[in-house]
Amino acid sequence: MKASPTEERDQTNQGHYRPSDLLCPETYVWVPIEQCLPSLENSKYCRFNQDPEAVDEGRSKEPDRLQVFHKKAILPYGVYKKQRRDPSEEASVLQYASLVGQACAERMLLFRS
Repeated sequence: MKASPTEERDQTNQGHYRPSDLLCPETYVWVPIEQCLPSLENSKYCRFNQDPEAVDEGRSKEPDRLQVFHKKAILPYGVYKKQRRDPSEEASVLQYASLVGQACAERMLLFRS
């Protein structure tokens, strides 16, 4: 979907405020806009953090600690996984954990029927 001329103008004008930083979509670190502009000229989506070793510090490191709501009970995913013994479900749960991050995964409930 192409941005309207008004949206493009608004986005361009926002860069004139100083200091202006953009959030790296992969590592969730703020990067000065001056470092981001050359990358944005080449591609609409890009990683702003130049450190190839950098990762999202809030990523899910312990998926067994996710909270699952199953049959009117709240239990850690590690316990739920042992009860269910269904390896086909693990990929979707790991994807969920990577999307919401460790802190949210421990505070939110993943509903399973």
